[in-house]
Amino acid sequence: AAMRRDEAPRGAGPRPESTDPDVLKTEAETLAAEGRYREAVSRLQVALLRTLDREGVIRYDPSRTNWEYLAAVRGMPSLADVFESLTLRLDDVLYGGVAIDRPGYEACARLVNQAADAARVTP
Repeated sequence: AAMRRDEAPRGAGPRPESTDPDVLKTEAETLAAEGRYREAVSRLQVALLRTLDREGVIRYDPSRTNWEYLAAVRGMPSLADVFESLTLRLDDVLYGGVAIDRPGYEACARLVNQAADAARVTP
């Protein structure tokens, strides 16, 4: 039986998720280079949330939704605006079945970087 592109080889259990945003971004780029854009943007999303947690903006909790995180950053307009744009894109791709390609991945990566920058300059 042929293995689907998104399946791990047999015997390879799930790798523990890194908590380091830089490692997560590197993993995202590797996934994107393999054409696995949906997985890549999901990894970028976690990288951003881990960055925001490290900066003290939010507390990372995998059970929270992006919309809950957005509500938590509403008092920081420069971050909230970018985070909302990213959340809308991620919802379409991760939950709405919208296709994503390399330019779409790169657009999400730019939004992640903008949000991280906004978090660093927000008092």
